[in-house]
Amino acid sequence: MRIMKACTLIKRLSPPPLTPLNHFGILVELLNGERFLIHNSPGNKGHSGTEIVVYEKNMSKLWEQHQ
Repeated sequence: MRIMKACTLIKRLSPPPLTPLNHFGILVELLNGERFLIHNSPGNKGHSGTEIVVYEKNMSKLWEQHQ
């Protein structure tokens, strides 16, 4: 599997001064055009093996591109 593009996304769980409470993920696009969001489970920060992969079409509308 090869990735063509990737960008960082943020799901704002709190106002901007409290950014550590926000949730981050990576949106990847494969060479075949499929797009997926990869992020960790919000309740298991810092624990390995808790990554979640979802199709872009199943993403919450609260995700936005992180600057």
